[in-house]
Amino acid sequence: MKDPAIVGRFLVYFSQNLTVNALGARNVSIMVWEVQLLAPEGCEDACRDLLAEIDSLGSVMEWLPEVGARVRVKGYFPDDIQREETELRLLLRLSAASMALPTHGIQWQHLPDRDWAEAWKKDLKPFCVGQHFLIRPSWWPEEETSRHVISLDPGLAFGSGTHETTSGCLEALEWIREQNELDSFLDMGCGSGILAMGGALLGADPVTASDLDPQAITTATDNFHHNHIHDITTVLSPEVPHGPYKTIAANILSGVLLDKADGLVGELQPGGWLILAGLLEHQAQEVIAAYTIRGMVCVKTVVKSPWVILVLFKPVQPAHP
Repeated sequence: MKDPAIVGRFLVYFSQNLTVNALGARNVSIMVWEVQLLAPEGCEDACRDLLAEIDSLGSVMEWLPEVGARVRVKGYFPDDIQREETELRLLLRLSAASMALPTHGIQWQHLPDRDWAEAWKKDLKPFCVGQHFLIRPSWWPEEETSRHVISLDPGLAFGSGTHETTSGCLEALEWIREQNELDSFLDMGCGSGILAMGGALLGADPVTASDLDPQAITTATDNFHHNHIHDITTVLSPEVPHGPYKTIAANILSGVLLDKADGLVGELQPGGWLILAGLLEHQAQEVIAAYTIRGMVCVKTVVKSPWVILVLFKPVQPAHP
């Protein structure tokens, strides 16, 4: 993403691979500065918050599988900022937060004038996911189809179905639905709410969408209304909402899946299904081991290189005499 010539398509790329925040909420048609930080492990959200504190127009977080799933945080600033002053403000905040950056530190790039809010739309078309879903950009005209249609703004959403982990989770939901009813369903770390909507369209009821980011809850709620799916409960919380649930999908990062293992397993009812995603192939065994010792059984692995989606089952414990 270093070539300014492709900046008009960068939101398309981001919609497939990133968490997108704020950018696109306004009509950005100006020269801008992009600043890049390779976030210290576990400090991704903190870096994004620091960029907001120094008045960034918006930010994105890019997963880097080739760097051990580290996250590059990018912030965007208008052309007329004092770059040196802005960088100093950022460095002071990083220092105050005791966050040490890698040796290459902060990188700046000047991006040319484009109407970003519109430029990426021309490259996006409806696409199928699994056997039952059609993801359609919200501006695309409606067409007759037998599939479940989910309408999204892919360039602005936290998850659009194009990324391997999202499409893999939708396919895993389809597979579980073939085994039995989804019943009560939790989309943990819901982002755009696409998995919550997918579960609802496959018959899950009730459906809960949870995230720790208020912007994600706002985005998901807007998407639910736009798709006329009104029976999804949203929960703003860093913790796993109280269940129990028959089915849970958690498309997050491997570290968070490990941290939330007790909560996810604890809120899953016996005989329930758990979908875990957001982990790379080399991280799968550690995650499987963490859930196996908590009584879960891995029954299906979907590889969408370099990503892996796990489907686990919680056995019904035999009754004690």
